Amino acid sequence: HQRRVHGEMRCVNILAQRPKGCSEWCCCVCSYAPVIFVVCLVLWILSSYLFCFALNLVLDGHVVRGLLYGFVCTDLVGLLLVSFLRVAFTPPGYVHSNWIEDHWDGDLETELVGQEAGGNFRGNRVHRRVPLDVMEHKTNGRLRYCRKCLLYKPDRSHHCSDCRRCVMKMDHHCPWINNCVGFNNHKFFLLFLFYIPVAASWIAATGIHHAMASLDTSRLSTCYVNFLVSVLVAGVFGVSLFFFFCFQLKLILENRTTIEMFEKSGQRMWDVGMKENFAQVFGTRWWLWALPVHTTLGDGLSYPSALGVTL
Repeated sequence: HQRRVHGEMRCVNILAQRPKGCSEWCCCVCSYAPVIFVVCLVLWILSSYLFCFALNLVLDGHVVRGLLYGFVCTDLVGLLLVSFLRVAFTPPGYVHSNWIEDHWDGDLETELVGQEAGGNFRGNRVHRRVPLDVMEHKTNGRLRYCRKCLLYKPDRSHHCSDCRRCVMKMDHHCPWINNCVGFNNHKFFLLFLFYIPVAASWIAATGIHHAMASLDTSRLSTCYVNFLVSVLVAGVFGVSLFFFFCFQLKLILENRTTIEMFEKSGQRMWDVGMKENFAQVFGTRWWLWALPVHTTLGDGLSYPSALGVTL
């Protein structure tokens, strides 16, 4: 495919978004198997808690406690599932081929020559009320270029071989969500990691005594065994993912992605303070921080930096 850019014909890589043929549809369905597995696992743990624990409390006469335990657990698991589905099905933010043309007026190649000669890559910027300064360049001073997508890459973007697209502020590609974690869904990913240990802690704290006490009775039933296993599974996932949550939270507070941590371990050019770093992902409205709604600041193309460049 070709299109005209500033009077010059250039090749453009048009990536198909819909599967073609039976084999591609089968691969597409199989790629979502981990997503389906996680949803079924979470629903199994929730149903075990409600029907094998909370309901028994109500039937034994502890109505208020049973309803309260069930209500809190349902809310936590609900927030967990919504966060998981949002991070799995929200596009992470793909770089469009015309992003640079919408922000600079004039011939692109002229700007690149000026940059290579020691210029500041400044031109007549249109369609924006504030300037867009690209901070990341190659060693020769040119903008980073993706030879697979055939486009220039904005700051903090990287090409994902699984998604076959350049992703804005790419953190990593996660097979469990069959999606990239990037600019648009990074908040949802962190909330998902946060609610797993929280929900697991609630289930363990309220149900472990009941589960262990049932072992001393002579009427050990399948429901009790099912609940005991679900508590153990929830505890294992809660403990293991708690450390991953702490790791991801640390990166957000430092304003680094996983890729940037490995590629530029000694650089923190985007670190503008923990409060501002956190606000870039979760927004400035604190009452929406814990909810899986989009509150991320910016457009995914430019970011405040420690060098004084702002959005």
